Amino acid sequence: MVTADNGEMIYGDTVPTIGYTVSGWKNGQGDAFLVGVIVTTNANPTSNVGTYYSTMAAGGQLSGAAFGNYTLDHVDGSFAVTPRALTVTASDAVKTYGDTASLTGFTTTGLVNGDSVAAVSEKSLGADAEADAGSYDIVAGGATGTGLSNYDINYENGTLTVDKAALTVTADSGSMIYGDAVPMIGYAVSGWKNGQNGSLLSGVVVTTDATSSSDVGTGYSTAASGGALSGAAAGNYDISYKDGSMAIQRRAITVAANAGAKTYGDLGLLTYTVGGMGLANGDRLSGRLESDGQAMLANVGSYAVTQGSLTDAFNRNYAISYRANTLAVTPRPITLTADDAVKQLGTPAGVLGWQITAGNLVDGGASLNGDPASRGAPSSATVGTYAITAGSLTDAENPNYAITFVPGKLEVLPVMAP
Repeated sequence: MVTADNGEMIYGDTVPTIGYTVSGWKNGQGDAFLVGVIVTTNANPTSNVGTYYSTMAAGGQLSGAAFGNYTLDHVDGSFAVTPRALTVTASDAVKTYGDTASLTGFTTTGLVNGDSVAAVSEKSLGADAEADAGSYDIVAGGATGTGLSNYDINYENGTLTVDKAALTVTADSGSMIYGDAVPMIGYAVSGWKNGQNGSLLSGVVVTTDATSSSDVGTGYSTAASGGALSGAAAGNYDISYKDGSMAIQRRAITVAANAGAKTYGDLGLLTYTVGGMGLANGDRLSGRLESDGQAMLANVGSYAVTQGSLTDAFNRNYAISYRANTLAVTPRPITLTADDAVKQLGTPAGVLGWQITAGNLVDGGASLNGDPASRGAPSSATVGTYAITAGSLTDAENPNYAITFVPGKLEVLPVMAP
């Protein structure tokens, strides 16, 4: 009797080699007289965990004295597929005190055969908004997915780190008149969590680098320092400090732009008059007024004169009140003289030329819009002398110029007899 050995394998592993045992030998004979027995199983690497699989012995040839003297009977054995070890580890996470944590991350080790873990239930004592700053275990469990009945699942904890919340103490900004005593300065606090408020912070001190003898300016600051947290806030915040600003009030003056005018193609000059409390200590203002009309190529028209760089930023001891005005750009005078021309009867005149005889075009410009015209220009014009006029070469077509056009003459000559 050839009996297949019992066997087992871990889910997902390669099927092992399975042996067999032989019983019923006579006359001192043994397994050496039997060869060619094959043992198989109906389990494979993708078989689910269970004990309902079999091992089957088949084949075999007898030799020597045993040949022809035995009938081979084959007896099946049993085969078990045992669970595979699967480790599910909760991913580490970080949150800030006062926030709630959404815990969903995890990693797996040991999955085979395309099996997967779709979701894992995770919880931590640090997940709530009220949890104090520190480190907490993330406990995983309840994995769901495909093929998980074939595993012994081991869950490993992750770590949830609750960082301290950022609490910002900002010194209030203030102002004072030159020579006065420095006033009391307050502060504001931002970043409170869980309904907490300033009652849990005490001992903050605010100072300034401005004094009663400081010069006029806004380059001074206020600074907060110190402070102790108490109650539920203790240990749950990192305190940072933000400076405020301190201003010494300036001398009030007015700057009134004067009305200006320039010709197209020239550079504009802008002037102003100082009023109000007036300049002190022989000061001169820094900066200059600005206008789009100042540019050499600014088109004819009226342009606003703006404060430009003539501002408080460049004149630290003054508070400037600005009064705007305008800069007028007027057309540039230019004289054009038509070129005299000749043509034969029955032909068109072509392009009629001209020259600049007074003034100039701006920025090296080589042309104006429009062309001269003449009644003698068409091929139908009869023999004679015709005036060359400005035609479309006008101020309307060239609004940046005041054009004076000096006419020329076009002579239409008769055709010579052959």
